[in-house]
Amino acid sequence: MLQVNFKNGDTSRDVFKQLQNQGVTRVDAMSTSFSLSAFQMLPLEIRQASWNLLLPETVLNDWEILNSQQDRPFLNQLTVPLWASECLKWIERPSNQIRFSQKPLTMSMYIYHHGEEANYGILGNCALTTDGLGLTPATTLGSTAPMYGPQVEMFSAQFKDYWNANIDTTISNFQRQLHFLADPHPPTWFYYKACHALLQSTENPDDYIKPETGIYDSCVWNKLYSFQRDGVRAVIAKLMKHNGCILADSVGLGKTFEALAVIKYFLLRGANVLVLCPKRLRDNWSIFTELGDKRNVLVKDRLNYTILHHTDLNRKNGRSGTVDLAHFNWGMYDLVVIDESHNFRPHITEWFKVQFADEANHPSRCAYQGSYVVGNSRQQPCGGFEKSDCFYFRRPGRRICPLWHSKY
Repeated sequence: MLQVNFKNGDTSRDVFKQLQNQGVTRVDAMSTSFSLSAFQMLPLEIRQASWNLLLPETVLNDWEILNSQQDRPFLNQLTVPLWASECLKWIERPSNQIRFSQKPLTMSMYIYHHGEEANYGILGNCALTTDGLGLTPATTLGSTAPMYGPQVEMFSAQFKDYWNANIDTTISNFQRQLHFLADPHPPTWFYYKACHALLQSTENPDDYIKPETGIYDSCVWNKLYSFQRDGVRAVIAKLMKHNGCILADSVGLGKTFEALAVIKYFLLRGANVLVLCPKRLRDNWSIFTELGDKRNVLVKDRLNYTILHHTDLNRKNGRSGTVDLAHFNWGMYDLVVIDESHNFRPHITEWFKVQFADEANHPSRCAYQGSYVVGNSRQQPCGGFEKSDCFYFRRPGRRICPLWHSKY
């Protein structure tokens, strides 16, 4: 006979602790959810008993066993692979069975067996999760109640009905999740996963673009290929949402024209645009602002933006073209395009940030273009990019759009 001194306010974990040394031979459990963090907190003696576990099919959703914010302190212990491996061994034991209910489970219960007899149980808000065990604050209202004698027999019969109604014992998706968590992964996987989490977007880029500006009727837009138009849409959407963007394409795929299309869009919205480039590349940008230059194939768009050089960032006076740097107001620009941005070094980048932070009183956007970066990452403004050629500079309240290419 199992003996439990159940007090008001006790949780399922308190019951597990009292039963761990009483020879529990089998646990019939029905849980509205399942958490790997809760599994690791079960007493060893309870895990060694035979289990019939009924779970809802929602547990099979991707990473449902990890996604609870309540489990964050346990996940931060970095023991997920260990416990995923232990859980795999546990569910693959011949004495344990797991079934998944197609219908939602409205409550959780545990029926404890000593020998062949079911003589104790609990039910209520006691799911096999960290909040169900009482390890973290409860996310739903409810309580846990004990069952004795006839109640145990009644709910044990009810569990059998639920169990027999769900004869599908396929747990391949559940095992797949656990295998993925238990297997080792290379560092690059974590890098790609972090990038995906930071940069993923389910929105339609067109939701951020205003067609009434006339961008789709512009000369530069109609000179773009379809893949370039997709890039321009994505850049504009990232600028509007994240205050910054990086556009990566190989050499010769027309990033300059994509940048000009982005510039045209913001010009149509009344923005002021600044282009920063190496002095040797000034003509690459200036020809598109000259109405009388025969090389200007975008003359109908009447592009108008200010051009300065990278070296002008170190100058406090003198002239750059027609611009007097002593009286130049950096904060007047809404979009800043930086070509060959890999040439920037920390002292230049910090000055650039401070200059805009001091003088800008309205949201601004920045775009960067550059070439392949090779060198000591500590010399690069944002840690360096070994196989990309641009850095991502961002400050709150500003819209930044880096555009770059790679030689390889």
